[in-house]
Order: sequence, then structure tokens, then C-alpha cells
Amino acid sequence: MNCRDFRELLDSYLSDELLTETNHDILRHLEECAACRGEIEGRRAVRARLRSAVRTAPEFEMHGGLEEKVRDRLRNRRTGGSRLSSGLFGFRPGWIAAAACLLIVAVFGSMYLLRSGAAPELAGGSAVLQTRSLPPNHIVNIAVTDHDNCAVKHLAEEPKTTLAQVSAEYRDLARVVSSELKDTLEDCDLISSHSCGFNDVKFLHVVMKTGGRMVSVLVTRDHLDAEKAVGKALNFASDDYTVSRIDVEDRAVFVVSQLGANENAKAAESLAAPLRLHFRKPEAADPIQTAILLAR
Repeated sequence: MNCRDFRELLDSYLSDELLTETNHDILRHLEECAACRGEIEGRRAVRARLRSAVRTAPEFEMHGGLEEKVRDRLRNRRTGGSRLSSGLFGFRPGWIAAAACLLIVAVFGSMYLLRSGAAPELAGGSAVLQTRSLPPNHIVNIAVTDHDNCAVKHLAEEPKTTLAQVSAEYRDLARVVSSELKDTLEDCDLISSHSCGFNDVKFLHVVMKTGGRMVSVLVTRDHLDAEKAVGKALNFASDDYTVSRIDVEDRAVFVVSQLGANENAKAAESLAAPLRLHFRKPEAADPIQTAILLAR
């Protein structure tokens, strides 16, 4: 079992809906994968918060007198008093009450998840995972922290290595990224391109600005996990930022911003093809390749 299979089965596993053999496969995967252990603990925490919120929210409290009426009916039934009559379509009221409770939990639980930002979805139906469900040293969380420190809080404070000073394959990276994102995002301007890092992970960092919001494109080969995001972006959300990851050749590319999840994912996916062309020819400044990229 790989990480993608695990994520697809995670909710069914937590709801105890899987076959015994599949449960064993998941347990074996969890023994080997720290990232998935972190994700399952995060998902359990979300479920616990949801149950607690539904139980304790004032808007879900029973109206005055309802609890006593239910107690009286149960007491009468237990002592042989008046029997509860059959409900709609031959179902007894007890079953109707149970079904109503499940419906309330489902409806208001969904509302709570939307309010709390837990596991929203993109327009195409793919999930947006919460970064807090990942270990702090996960590459996604490191990319978020680098964006927050380098592009948002301290962009002009520390001297950085410009992309013109790094290896030839990265010198035109800012040009490729900015050219593509200017076509994808409105009013998008190049602010900075440099090499930086956080927590022993080195990034090639292109900083753009659109609508007053910083957008980081971070490229790295360091500390990559086995899971790849090829074609479609993997999407995440922290308390402050949206993150989309794509993998191009042997590099992970992150787009981190305060854009909406759909817009951020679209920006990331738009970079896949031009970056693939760029990295397949690491020799500096291939004029034909550059012309193709700039003509998009």
C-alpha cells in the first residue's frame, strides 16, 4: 500500500468499514510511514473536535421541556404505561428520533467542517488537506514556513544568493515562472528571485505579487518524500496560506500564497509543462527553448 491508497481509505478505516485484510495492510503501512501516521492523528483530532462541537454547541441544545418529555415517555414504556404509537410508515418514534439525530449530526457536522476549514474540496472534487495533519518537518510545512519568513516577513532584510549566481539550470527559472504566472494570474509582478532555505531544505525561490498578495514558487530537490504529485497538484491549507505541490522531473515545486485553493492549484499546474521543458535541458540559455517558453 502506498500513501495515496492510504489517503483514499483513511475515512473508511476510521469508521471501521474495511475488511480485516485491508485493515492489516493499513496498519503495516502506518508502521513504515511517519507522514501517514501524522495524517491519521490529525484526522482523528478533527473528528474528535467535530463530535465535541456537536455535543456542546448551544444551537444544538434541546429545547426546554423536551428532555423531560422524552424521560416521561421512556418511564411509561418501562413501567407498562402508555405505549408509544407507531410513527410514519410503520416505524416507531424511537427509530425516527434516532434517524433525526443522525441527520442533525450530518448536516451540522458538515457546517462545522466548513467553518473550521477542515478538508475543503476544490471545484473538481479533490481534497485540500490541512498542513497541521502533517508532521512539522514535512516538506510541505517547511515550504510554508519558508514562504512566510522569506517572502512575507523578511523579504528585504537578509542578503540572498540571486538566481544569476546559482547553477545554469536555474538562471532562467524566474523568467519561466514569471512569464507563465503573468498569463495565469491577474496583475502579477516579479518581486524577487533568489536561493534560500529553512530547516536544512534549500529552495530556489521566485516571489511574485498579485492583487497585493505575495505568491511564492519554491523549487527543491532536498528531503523529498516518496509521494509524487505528477500532472495534478496536491493541495494543502494552513491557517494562513494555501499550498499546491507539483513534481517536475526530480524536483518538487510548491506554490504558496493567500489565493483561493482553486486559483492556487491552477497556478501550480500551469507551471508543470514549461518547467518540464526547462529542466530537461539543464544547459544554460538554450535560445530555442527560451523562445518557446516566452512565446506561450
